[in-house]
Amino acid sequence: MPPKKAAKKSAKKAAGHHDPHKAGKDARRTFEHLGRVQALSSLTAKESESLTLLTKTADAAYQVQQYKESADLLRAAEHLSFAVLHLEASESVSADLKKVIQEEFEHLIERSVEHSSDRDVPMVLLALLARMTLDAKAAMRRGSYRSASEFARGAEALSHVHHLDANLLPAPTPQKHLRA
Repeated sequence: MPPKKAAKKSAKKAAGHHDPHKAGKDARRTFEHLGRVQALSSLTAKESESLTLLTKTADAAYQVQQYKESADLLRAAEHLSFAVLHLEASESVSADLKKVIQEEFEHLIERSVEHSSDRDVPMVLLALLARMTLDAKAAMRRGSYRSASEFARGAEALSHVHHLDANLLPAPTPQKHLRA
């Protein structure tokens, strides 16, 4: 990006410039992602706790008109759902395709680290982001490329949630302890 254009864009962001059409677009994105997550929910029981956290937080964000955060939370939930669906699959791909997949994977992981490191992301979401990143790397090592890509995309989506009020997070569920 030319320096003049980059400076202008940076100044707009610093001034808090908000596009009135963007809120409507983010509300629509929330609606679309929620529909996809609801359609996948019965297939992804392995991640039900994480998906519940993401969807409840997205709903709370939506209720207070934090549409962008709501949409990004649901986008993360959507990618997490798809990652779990492909979890056990090991794909055989050509060397050229594998190289392109790995490049995109590394790019997504770098972006999620970059976006989450300089933002105020709630700890519970940072923990989920870290777990999704670890799961992505494990899936990539075992050749489950679709799952790895979906985990990485989910982590990257979660790294965009940085203006979320921590009070919107659902209360932690009590841990059940076995008595000896």
